[in-house]
Amino acid sequence: MVIICLAGMYAVLSALFGHVFAKLHVDLPVVKLPLFIGEVVFFICALIFFLLLENKKKWLSSVSKSWGLLVFYILTMIALTSQQWFGLSLRNAAMLYYAFFALFIFTALNICRFNELGLRMLFGISVLVCFFISPDSYFRYSFIVLCLFALLRMQKSRTRLMLVLLLVVCSHPDNLFAGARTSLVSALAALLFLISASVGYLLPLPLRWRLTGFCFCIVLVLGVSWFKGDHNGIMSILSPQGVIERYNKVNQQIKQSKYVPQPLMAKMYNPYAYGTSDVNSGKVDASVRVADNPPDVSKETAGNLPSRDQNTPSHLSLPSPNNEEEGDQYRSLAVAYNNMLFRILIWRDMIAEVWHKKAWLGLGFGYPQRSMSIEAMDWASIEWRRDGWITPHNLFLHLVYRCGVVGIILIVLLVGWVWRKSALFLRVRCYEGVLLISALIYWLVAAQILVVLELPYYAIPFWLMVGLTWYTADELESKAVDFSKGGR
Repeated sequence: MVIICLAGMYAVLSALFGHVFAKLHVDLPVVKLPLFIGEVVFFICALIFFLLLENKKKWLSSVSKSWGLLVFYILTMIALTSQQWFGLSLRNAAMLYYAFFALFIFTALNICRFNELGLRMLFGISVLVCFFISPDSYFRYSFIVLCLFALLRMQKSRTRLMLVLLLVVCSHPDNLFAGARTSLVSALAALLFLISASVGYLLPLPLRWRLTGFCFCIVLVLGVSWFKGDHNGIMSILSPQGVIERYNKVNQQIKQSKYVPQPLMAKMYNPYAYGTSDVNSGKVDASVRVADNPPDVSKETAGNLPSRDQNTPSHLSLPSPNNEEEGDQYRSLAVAYNNMLFRILIWRDMIAEVWHKKAWLGLGFGYPQRSMSIEAMDWASIEWRRDGWITPHNLFLHLVYRCGVVGIILIVLLVGWVWRKSALFLRVRCYEGVLLISALIYWLVAAQILVVLELPYYAIPFWLMVGLTWYTADELESKAVDFSKGGR
């Protein structure tokens, strides 16, 4: 119960306050590193989990053994870069060790189980979060799913009907499409899965009615997304030739310039307000000295890059992309294109760097990722000059960049796990399970465009959702085993 309350409270406060809440910390005096609120919750949950292991629960011991290899890998990767890059190693290792929240919540739910009171509390808290979070919050879809999950498991149909009306009034589901392009694409992917699963598998209807319902739902979702969504963001997706033209233009400008990368101090995190920097003050809080020299740059990405002092304004003509996490739906089409180009340049540099260095086992958790193309264009200059590294905006590429072949294996395991649980829920027509899978799809799609599982206020709620999905699937499998034994 303590694990459920602590982790659930963290998820709720993360949805309401985001990075402001996640940055709460205490400074450890000996190692001179901050201990964040997410790590405090992690250590408490881990301690309780190990106490449960001491009780010699057989099913729990068998589950935990399969996670031991991941623990060994994380500790080994941190140890390999601990001499210079310890703080940054811990930060990047978080995208792996946050996964243990799935194990923690799975364990807690197997012990406590859901009851009617717990379901009503889950529904009430989720509705309140939907009511108070910002209209373009990435958390909205997940908490709507939690509301529906609780409703489907409740016993009293009259209570469920009343709560459905309350959910529609308070959650504003149309706002799923009101945010940035990422929230629109993620919601469309999740709803497309949900519609396909419902019409194709879950509803016992004739084929003609299924096709009619599918077409109607698709038209409805697309219509609402166009009405509520960012028109320029949608147009940038529907007409990719704008990105191609800008890519060719930027690539030509970069090749004609002579950029020389400068040494930067790599920090563990930005202790200041969002979008601000301390580069002019000389103040270095929570910093970790990573390297005096910039990373080696391959000829594919840095040959003849612009030669420009970092304090000199950029002479390249394209407008700088804004930060898509702010959810500005009134940005111009040019800025929407450049947001896409911003990510493409980072991804290109990541792939080229791994290939150039033949880092088949990855570059490690502590290595400060820098994009020479972005630095040459002077895009996001406040962030990479302040932090000494840049965020990848793609989870799968980031895993490969840091972990190499092991990262590919982890991606296959995660996608395969989601696929298997989806097949299970569809086979037994488990509506609440399909809803949970759609929420995971939402976050996994967003993670390929934004920084998601690297940040605690997104990652921990995601892995808690994975744990809830795991528990729901395990519950179904246990019932199937019990039924088969009874039949014999």
